[in-house]
Amino acid sequence: MFRIDTKKLLFYLIIIDLVLSGVGRIIVFGPLTSRTILFVIATFSWLLPSLMRGYYKSNIGSVVTVLGFLSYLMINILLIGDSSFSTRVDFFLRYAFLLMVFYFENYFKKDSIYEGITETKELLKLLTLIFSIFSIGLWIWVWFKGEAAYQIIEINFFKKYSYGQLAFIHGKIPRIFMKTSVFIPIGLFFQVDDFMRFGTKKTLLCIVIHALAIITTFTTGFWIFSVVIVFVILLKNGVNPKVIYAGVIGLFCLMLLNNKFDLLNILESKYEGNYTADNRLVQFKGLFKEFMVKPVFGHGFGHKVAIEYNGSIRVTESFEISYCELLVDTGVVGLLLFLFCIFYYVIRLIKQSRIVSDLFIFSMGLIFICLQSTTNPYINNSIGLTYFGICAGLSNCLKHNTNNNSSIRDYMTIKHLLSKYEKKFNISVRW
Repeated sequence: MFRIDTKKLLFYLIIIDLVLSGVGRIIVFGPLTSRTILFVIATFSWLLPSLMRGYYKSNIGSVVTVLGFLSYLMINILLIGDSSFSTRVDFFLRYAFLLMVFYFENYFKKDSIYEGITETKELLKLLTLIFSIFSIGLWIWVWFKGEAAYQIIEINFFKKYSYGQLAFIHGKIPRIFMKTSVFIPIGLFFQVDDFMRFGTKKTLLCIVIHALAIITTFTTGFWIFSVVIVFVILLKNGVNPKVIYAGVIGLFCLMLLNNKFDLLNILESKYEGNYTADNRLVQFKGLFKEFMVKPVFGHGFGHKVAIEYNGSIRVTESFEISYCELLVDTGVVGLLLFLFCIFYYVIRLIKQSRIVSDLFIFSMGLIFICLQSTTNPYINNSIGLTYFGICAGLSNCLKHNTNNNSSIRDYMTIKHLLSKYEKKFNISVRW
């Protein structure tokens, strides 16, 4: 008899919705989006069983970091703020996606942690590749269609579903940036790491596809941070002929693109009277000035700030600079608690990558999202926090297994002993 694994189905739906559906508004049931519904189901799927098992007695790290920060936010919305209570609750609910840490940990416990890591990695690789192909295909179609595509894509699709933004550089070159384009570089990181291990042509093709998709965003931050993190991954794996081979192909592709679209001229034009960069600088100054009024606990969620842009005053409570918005709303206390919550797991993932090397790429993906959040709102909403939940869930589960599984401790002992003899006998063991 055919049986559906409901836990696996929910997990797959959450990841598919995360990577492919933007902010989750493509499928809507009344006031509820698909992402909200999946979040509620995921929360109840771990909450009651965890309380019955006494989960919190053995996972003090998650309680201190995640629940500690959320508890502070709950106190903040009750005691601080000049906006309506419903507005403050709406802002708090964005951070409630931190609870996905516990859902993912509960899911990964059902099987071997190694199977969970591999399953998640392969699913992310597949979905990010699909999204990259979609991005390239859409860019080519808009390029041929010209400004006639603006009404179809920008108005009828991107704005309607809060999916992304379409603009034209020099009036002819499309710039397509979607809400979940942030996952394209993460797919690139996984493929680069795989290429360093296995060096297959299929993996190299995937790298080229991801790289082209990143270029079509025409987002300087994506370009710079992607190159930096790829360089870190290459250093970790060690320089070998595969790097030179991939680098030559990459330079050749870049030369072809520059010959066709004059990328250097585009980059130069982005910094001459850059509207977006100028606005973010003005935004930063305005938010920092507002922060200095109430620096410790902030103004409360939903606090409106008036900022002058090019002679006109704009009053709003939502901003692109994620950390500055949190600083204004919750003060130094809130920002420090949040950063501690994030980097507690970043550091632990990097340490745990000595056990499972794939966790290093997960940590690099999280660092990339944190870096991008300096100019775009990722880490303070469902997109960045759900990915954080995946990373933290894997980390918690591996820590639990390492502490309670003698085979993993034996594995680490053997690995440590073998590493001593790798240089002596000129061998390399891949873990």
